[in-house]
This record gives sequence, C-alpha cells and structure tokens, in this order.
Amino acid sequence: MREKSEIKFRGKFINTGEWIYGYFKMNKAGDCYIEDEDGLSRIVDPETVCQMVYRDEDGTEFYEGDYLNYSGSDGDSDLVLIEWCDRTNAYVLLSVVNDEYYGIEYIGDYVVAGNIFDTTGLPEDIYVLGEGHEAYIAGDKDIYR
Repeated sequence: MREKSEIKFRGKFINTGEWIYGYFKMNKAGDCYIEDEDGLSRIVDPETVCQMVYRDEDGTEFYEGDYLNYSGSDGDSDLVLIEWCDRTNAYVLLSVVNDEYYGIEYIGDYVVAGNIFDTTGLPEDIYVLGEGHEAYIAGDKDIYR
C-alpha cells in the first residue's frame, strides 16, 4: 500500500451520487476515479472532482467548491466560496456577499456550510442577506448574493 499523502480529492460516485474521498486517477479514455483509503477505485463525475485545500486541528477537511460561513462575536458575518484564483495562483476564500477574496490562512475562522454541488438556494440558517444583492448561479445551483 502506498504512503498516504495530504493531497486528497473528492468526487461524486457516478452510480449513486455519493461523495468518494481519496486519491484522484484518470485513465487514457478520460474516465475519472477516486481511490479510497482501502484501495477501492470508483468512477466519479469529473465535474464534481475537488481538491482538499485544508484540514484543521480537529480533522475537518475543507475542499474547493465548499461554502463557508463566518459569524463574528461583533455581529459581523460572511459567506465565502473556496475557489482557485488565477490572479494569485492559489486557493482563496471568495466572499459571495461583496466579491472580496481572502487568503486561505483565514479558513480557521469559518465553518463548512455546504458546497456548489449539493447546495440549492441559500438556506436562511447559513446566511441572511441584505437588500440589493443579486442572484449568483454556481453551475446549476442557485446561490444568492
């Protein structure tokens, strides 16, 4: 068995839509697979493959495409999306509220609130938006800002 690496991926199993976590592989035909910790490889939807970008001290994993919620003690709040930024050549936290982005080093202040594949609409318990925010479409999922 190969040595475990911090480079980890997830993707949705093509047969069931279940998230599979592990090593990413692609064959010559272009089929995408995730090999789990037990060595079982399952074909996944290539549109759903995301890289893990951070693991906190409690073992919570944060992936590209995750929505994260922040609620400060001063009443300040934000909802961000983890995505790749070509300008910085790194993963960033992009605010869906004000289009600002923050370095991944701030991820510890946030909690996972959903992702671009499973979140339809924006549940009120994740973030409540003020007036003047327009709809933001993430793939075929409606997210509001």
